[in-house]
Amino acid sequence: MTKARRHLLFNKLPKVNQKLTISLLTGVLLFFISSTLIADSSPLISQLTAFKVITDTKGEEHLISATKAEPGDVIEYHSTYTNVGITSLSNVKAILPIPEGLGFIENSPQPSRYLASIDGKRFRKTPLYKTVIKPSGKTKRVKVKPEEYKAIQWYLGHLNKGEVKTVKARAKIKNK
Repeated sequence: MTKARRHLLFNKLPKVNQKLTISLLTGVLLFFISSTLIADSSPLISQLTAFKVITDTKGEEHLISATKAEPGDVIEYHSTYTNVGITSLSNVKAILPIPEGLGFIENSPQPSRYLASIDGKRFRKTPLYKTVIKPSGKTKRVKVKPEEYKAIQWYLGHLNKGEVKTVKARAKIKNK
C-alpha cells in the first residue's frame, strides 16, 4: 500500500478517541491488505469507503464523509469490487471486517443475503450461535448478538470484464 493511499484512507475514517480510531484504521487496513493481495494475483480491485449516517429534521437519512464520529454514530461502509481483467471472474466473495469498537447493524447489508462470522474466518448463515458455559458447568447454545459479528461476507458470484459490484453494511460506534 502506498503512502498516499494510507493517507487517503486515514483521512476518510471518523476521528474519535485514539483507541477507536486505531481500531477503525486496523479493520480498514486489513480489508485493503487482503484486497491488495487478491489484486496482486487477480484482476479484482476493491475500494472501501466509510460514511457517517445523519438524519435531517424531516427524518431523511444522508451520508456524509466520516471524518469525525462519536460513540452512538452510525457508519456505513461501501465496498466496491471491479474486474479490471480481460476475462470474467467467477466465485467472487466480498468480505467486510467489522472493526473493534463498532457493532454490526443487522438489517443494513446490501445485498441482504450475506454470511457472518464471530472470528473473521468461519462464515455462516445468520443468526449465528455460540456455546457458553453456565456457572453450573453445563453448556448452553445461545444466539450471538449481531453487534458481536467480526466480519460479513457476500457471494458476488460472476463478475464480467469491466463489471463493478458494490456491497454495503452499517455499524454503530459502541459506547465505552
